[in-house]
Amino acid sequence: MYNIKIKLIRISRFLGWFIFSIFKRKTIGLRVHSKKGMHWFIGYYDVRSIRNNQLYFHEVSVMPKNDTQKCKIMSLNLKTNKVRELYSSYAVNWQLGSRLQLYGDDLAFNDCVNGKLIHRVINLNNKVEIFCDVPFWSKNIEMDFTFTIDFERLWSERRGYGYYGKMASELKDAIGILDYNCKNTLSIIKLERIQKELRLPQGGYLNHIVMNDNCSLILTTYNFENKYKRFVQPVIYDLIADKIYTFNPGATFSHPAFIGTNKIGYFDGSGYVHFDLNTKNRFYYFKTKSDGHPTFLPNGNLITDTYPNKYSKMEVYEFSSGKKIEHLKHFNPPPFHGDNRCDLHPRYENELLLMDLPFLGGRAIGSKKLVLQN
Repeated sequence: MYNIKIKLIRISRFLGWFIFSIFKRKTIGLRVHSKKGMHWFIGYYDVRSIRNNQLYFHEVSVMPKNDTQKCKIMSLNLKTNKVRELYSSYAVNWQLGSRLQLYGDDLAFNDCVNGKLIHRVINLNNKVEIFCDVPFWSKNIEMDFTFTIDFERLWSERRGYGYYGKMASELKDAIGILDYNCKNTLSIIKLERIQKELRLPQGGYLNHIVMNDNCSLILTTYNFENKYKRFVQPVIYDLIADKIYTFNPGATFSHPAFIGTNKIGYFDGSGYVHFDLNTKNRFYYFKTKSDGHPTFLPNGNLITDTYPNKYSKMEVYEFSSGKKIEHLKHFNPPPFHGDNRCDLHPRYENELLLMDLPFLGGRAIGSKKLVLQN
């Protein structure tokens, strides 16, 4: 019965995509950046990727599935459309890419050298390069922090988020906090400690890291899976007090982001929630059953996307003053499904709405002018 249901879903999604490909309407103002025979994508939705009109992105020729997969680090001039190949990396996955992102004038991305996971930081002005002995999830140049997670464990649990290669032994099954240049390890929060202090079931793993605005709190998720369901629990670490705690997020906990210092936005299965860690007050931005990848904008609005529905339809929309504003309607081609799906991952930067778009010929990058209204 289960296999029949899966087949029916795939048939309906194919029909939805096929009908859309015949009758598709053009999204006004959307630019699509692509190369025939290649996958172009930025990666996850929590990264900064534009500097001086240059967009930095990944290029791969095939979906990253194998143990070792090469990607190219590229730049695109958004004014002239000139494309340049800059570097290459052997740490890439389908969801995160290499975690390629900008910090001031620095370009950072993960790599794998001689079987060991590392990351590289390159100053785009003077081309000085720093090799750091650990991979990273995120960095903060102003607060002098690097945050790392066990990508080797993630490779074994969820390949769309992990890398093939070896972690430093002291950082296995742990969150690591180092200085920006990774010369000093400031703190290591072991999975075993998290399980013990929060009384979580054994066998789970950590995924994702988000920080508040002054890096005094970090949030990760504890993921425990059985053959029926994935259980996700928020885990918050206070860097100043060296304290671990959690809270009851509701039915589920998905795609969290800090809003300022002590507030968190996330999807709980019934809608997008605003939660205050101090007062424990919560309210819904809006109710929806459709999970996505939310970005909480400076003007208080929220931009998010949806996963493909039963007809393959995907959307990007903005929620503003109680109204839903559609920015994109797209249909997911048949090759992109399961762990090989192409999420839209909308992000707002330099008055541009950026998206990763799936097409039959491969992934592409979409950009659309968007000026926020106060």
